[in-house]
Amino acid sequence: LPISPFNVPTIEVIVNRSMWYKVVYEGGVSVRASPSYDSHVEKVDTVDQNEIVHSDSTIPFVEVTAPNGKTFIWVQLHTKHNGWVPMHHTTGAAVLQEYHEDSYVKGMRL
Repeated sequence: LPISPFNVPTIEVIVNRSMWYKVVYEGGVSVRASPSYDSHVEKVDTVDQNEIVHSDSTIPFVEVTAPNGKTFIWVQLHTKHNGWVPMHHTTGAAVLQEYHEDSYVKGMRL
């Protein structure tokens, strides 16, 4: 009997890709325990300007509304800095810039 496409099991493929970012905001960025501008959310770390940070593409970005009413995307960091940071400052200035990992191996400079 011919195989029908309806008899073939469906396989969901999830691509796990490391995402690397460079902190480009002057003064760096605070890493928070959860994606929020609320002053009660714990600041767990800080990342300096020009530092490279890592995220995992299987974790979705989160949109958070700032006190000024604008919505910004936050990303969860891994490895050395575990927590959440915004991609842009509430002024609109970039905080993180995508960084290509070809000059990094496991987060270490070559």
